[in-house]
Amino acid sequence: MFEYFNDLSSDELDELEDFVHARFFNKRKSLVKLFYYLKKLHPRINEENTSKKQLSINVDSHKRINQLKMRKLISTFEILFEQFIMMKQIDKNPALKNYFLLSALKERKMEKRFMLIYNKIKKAELTSFDKDMPVYLNLYLSELEYFNFIPQNDSILIAESIKRQSEYVDYFLSYITLESQQLINSSLFAFPEGIHIKENFKNEVMKFVEGNMEVIQKDHPNIYLYYISIRLFEEQDERLIEELQNYYDVNKKRFVGELLSAYFKLYYSFYNNKISFGSGDMEKYREILYGHVNDNFVKKNPAKEALQDGNIPHYCFISDVNLGLTMHKFSWVKKYIQKNRKYLQKEVSRDVYNLAMAKLNFGLKDYEKTLAHLGKVSKINFQYYFMGKMLQIRLYYENKNFRGLKYLSNNLLQYSKKSIKPKEPYRMFVHTFCKHITYLIRLRFLKTDNKNKAVDRARRLIDSEKYTLNSKDWFYEKVEELREK
Repeated sequence: MFEYFNDLSSDELDELEDFVHARFFNKRKSLVKLFYYLKKLHPRINEENTSKKQLSINVDSHKRINQLKMRKLISTFEILFEQFIMMKQIDKNPALKNYFLLSALKERKMEKRFMLIYNKIKKAELTSFDKDMPVYLNLYLSELEYFNFIPQNDSILIAESIKRQSEYVDYFLSYITLESQQLINSSLFAFPEGIHIKENFKNEVMKFVEGNMEVIQKDHPNIYLYYISIRLFEEQDERLIEELQNYYDVNKKRFVGELLSAYFKLYYSFYNNKISFGSGDMEKYREILYGHVNDNFVKKNPAKEALQDGNIPHYCFISDVNLGLTMHKFSWVKKYIQKNRKYLQKEVSRDVYNLAMAKLNFGLKDYEKTLAHLGKVSKINFQYYFMGKMLQIRLYYENKNFRGLKYLSNNLLQYSKKSIKPKEPYRMFVHTFCKHITYLIRLRFLKTDNKNKAVDRARRLIDSEKYTLNSKDWFYEKVEELREK
């Protein structure tokens, strides 16, 4: 347990210090002494300096170890620490916090205070435009406490409360069902044969949304975005993206934070897939995508909109970088990385920053700097490690280092077999990339009288690839470079 102390920030240590001194939670001086000993060691706590012998010397002031006393000290401190992290978690979760508060007020029959808090919760959540799972959970749990609080002989209040509970459950189930379906659809791109979907309940939810579309669009934008996302995946109908854009234009001022980011990711994903798969009028799609996204997204700092507890989710950071690079907004990407790297969670910040800088320098064709940044991406996060190695393979291709490319490609395949389970999407992700890079090398050195026929075959292979192919645009470009004029 003690090693988890190394992960605490200085602010969290200060909070824990106050917690340890609070007599409501702790009245034992030995736990206070143990805390200060651990604080002095932070962040270099290990098994050796927290052994029973060291604790006996530094906390109990005895060289001779009292095994029973030390076991009790450690277990009591573990309970105190668990209380601390539980309180912090409740503090982060308004639904649980409000539920416990209303439950306490109900038990003590504090009617005025109960109704004040209940109405405050309901007003805040219902008037919020951005409604995610915690919002619906907060509304439902609050209503459940209200139902148990009101007089059980008041049939009108009982009926109204049951109706509200039913509505909150409908929206809660709609949200989590459509969110899960969207995640499944995303996974299908990576591993289409590995997921089996039960359609019945999802179809009922889709019908519920369609039957309540006016209310959904007005008050439940998150559900609406998931609904559109699923239909786009299934139908690939461009009219849906036009409907989505009109919805955004009407509610533009209300789109903030994660909701704004979700909208642009959905918009970008649809048109980028059109471009990547080579379907339709490419110039038209690029113009629509780059124009709309540039005017509404790149001119802002989307990272600020994605902040969660003071941090930018690493996937949002990389996604924003990829979007800017796709649009060749290199100066914007550079400013974005330098401005927002401080918001990355510390456990992934080094890898994410160096991968982002490697991607930027690759786009600028500065391959020396690209390689330098790739060398700093560790194996700790296998997702970024593999992405870095795939970028390095592309770099070797550009530098005509085909021996290094072959060696790294084989190495990557072997490493993925050892480190990833056979059915995991990322294993197929790596294998698909290596398969196409091998085919590209063969095509480059192919001796034939009709190379263009082989180029056309290579394009068809890329078009028909059922698994996610990293850097599909780059593969198209490299294949076309081999076409004979």
